[in-house]
Amino acid sequence: MPIPLRIIDDPDIGGPVLPAADDPVAADVPGSGAELQPGDMWFTHGCWAVVLPNRTVWYSGIAATDGSHWTVAGEAPNLTVHPSIDDRDPNRPWHGWIRDGQLINA
Repeated sequence: MPIPLRIIDDPDIGGPVLPAADDPVAADVPGSGAELQPGDMWFTHGCWAVVLPNRTVWYSGIAATDGSHWTVAGEAPNLTVHPSIDDRDPNRPWHGWIRDGQLINA
């Protein structure tokens, strides 16, 4: 089931990985007063940060593992990203797309 993107205030999380979804403090970000959810997005340091379904944060300004960059089109939150995002987190990998403002599993 697709997850819609939604713009939130920058939570200033200070790192690229959130706690696992089954962690009792899942995504409680110190100082933010909010729990981040898949689909949350904010603009930071010249790029978009998006919480993926596996609860890691993907940054549109970071190069892919092969050195290429993602193409980001559209106006937030209705972004489309190419190519797909293949997050190989060893504990909770996720592969999918951001299309028309939605996270879609591969």
